[in-house]
Amino acid sequence: TPVNIDWIKNTPTDDGEFFINGTKYLIECSEWGNGVWSYKFSRIENGEKIMDLVEDSKNKMSALSTIRNGMEDLIRSKNPNGLLINVVDSSRGRETLYERHSKEISDRYKYTYTKKSVLNSTTFFLYKEDIITFEMITMSYNKMANLYI
Repeated sequence: TPVNIDWIKNTPTDDGEFFINGTKYLIECSEWGNGVWSYKFSRIENGEKIMDLVEDSKNKMSALSTIRNGMEDLIRSKNPNGLLINVVDSSRGRETLYERHSKEISDRYKYTYTKKSVLNSTTFFLYKEDIITFEMITMSYNKMANLYI
């Protein structure tokens, strides 16, 4: 069952946090030009961001469904021309879940879907092809990658 996300909406970022069984999770959304937003998520442990989201099975379904709802919140509030969903997770199973959800989002909101993997990071590109080109979303990705990846 998903839990409530507390959003802090700023420009050009929106950050959200939620708690499950005392564990803090963070969602970071940033605008990278051309109406393209990134969507990153992490778990906070001892003040550090941990990209492997689920440390135990009791939080797994709530964390994943809340992350999914957060993505829908971003789309509803920002109506982005594109989304960059960045996944750094050692679990191939969770990466598959994120990929499936990215494809569902692309179908529901009429985004074109592309996937790119570099080292230990996978990014799902979702973009409105009638508004921006793949080159434009790639420029936004490159800005993000220079700072975070």
